[in-house]
Formats: sequence, structure tokens, C-alpha cells
Amino acid sequence: MPQAAIEVRIESADEIDPALREELEAWSDLEFGEIPYQWAPAQWYAAAYLDARLAGSLTLVTREVRAGGERVRVAGIGNVVTKPEYRRRGVASAMMGAAADLMRTTLGMDAVAVAENQFVRGCR
Repeated sequence: MPQAAIEVRIESADEIDPALREELEAWSDLEFGEIPYQWAPAQWYAAAYLDARLAGSLTLVTREVRAGGERVRVAGIGNVVTKPEYRRRGVASAMMGAAADLMRTTLGMDAVAVAENQFVRGCR
């Protein structure tokens, strides 16, 4: 039996439905526990659906920094969560791919960091 397609929807913090935003944030708190600090509020939310059910989410923030005397646009990816019943089915990979496309095309990012500021790869 073929696996169902994973649909990833990415919306800005200004556009996302408030009820979905609240659900994603509560889910992240359950998965990661209460964190005593916040690096920055999410500017973008990705929600992954499998079998028409919410299966995963992640958040994005963007910043402009200086590196080697040049301005560099960077994005941070955080709060990557996949529901246990959907793990090992490509949900996180699909969200990361959709986020990379958004960062590269729409946002014009030069680099991306995931979680604990671990540098992953350039977007261009």
C-alpha cells in the first residue's frame, strides 16, 4: 500500500489561524517542557498533515547578522515536532524541505541554524 502524501503548510505569524497557533505552541510545550527563556517569537509556522491529520510542526525566525564585515540573512529553525504515531514516515524531512524552499525563495536567506545554534548549511 503506497504511503499517503505529506502536505506541509507554512504561514507567517500574522496569517496563521490563532487556534492552530495555540495548538502548535501547546504541543511544543508538551514535547520540550517549559523552557525558561525564548530566543525570539516565531515569525513562521509550518504544519505537516498526513492522512488529513496534523502530524508535525516547526517554527522559523529570521535575523540579519554581520559575518566577516558583511551582512548575512539567517534563519533559525526550532520546535521541530512529529507526533509519535507519524514518526519514521518522513514528516520532519518534508517540513525541513518546505522550510528550506521558503528560506531560499521567498525569504532570500543566506544560511540557516537549527536549534542550539548548530550551523547546518547555506541556503544558496
